[in-house]
Amino acid sequence: MKEMKEIKRKKIALTAAVVVSCLIICGIGSSSTVGVGGPERDMPSEVEPGECFNVTINFTLPQDSSMIFLYDKPPSGWDITSIVSSEPPANFSSADEIVTYIWNVTYPAGTDFSVIYTVCVPEDAAPGGYRFVGNMTYITGYPPLPDIVAIRNNHTSIRAPAAVPTISPIGIVVMLLLLTAVAISGIRKRL
Repeated sequence: MKEMKEIKRKKIALTAAVVVSCLIICGIGSSSTVGVGGPERDMPSEVEPGECFNVTINFTLPQDSSMIFLYDKPPSGWDITSIVSSEPPANFSSADEIVTYIWNVTYPAGTDFSVIYTVCVPEDAAPGGYRFVGNMTYITGYPPLPDIVAIRNNHTSIRAPAAVPTISPIGIVVMLLLLTAVAISGIRKRL
């Protein structure tokens, strides 16, 4: 019985992903980048190599919806270590560096959603800006057409490591020669 439920859940998720992908590729539905209740990502603006942090995505559903998909992709090579929470509860997964949440229930306009997952920056990540990419798709009306909304706040930066002043071996030799010359010059003036 448990295996049948798992197979059914996977079939629903796969069917939904194929339908939405086809609709997106074919350009059916509307697309916007901002709007009332559009999803917004909350995360640190700067992080350190090796640091793990939570990414929170909040949104308010702008229309009644029968199915909602939320996809988020951290920068390539960053590890998604855990799916912390989802409110309301959702089916979720993290495969191929993409976090996916699916709500397969009808929700009324005005419903608030919040998801949190943890991501870790690689130890060898170079300083600079990094971009997260994600969107929320919700199915409305009849025939069911998707409305695709981009997730705002897409950037975080890795701080450059603190510079430690160093002197090369050649610099040390030159500095010693200069100090020796100054010392010899001072001694000659006294004599």
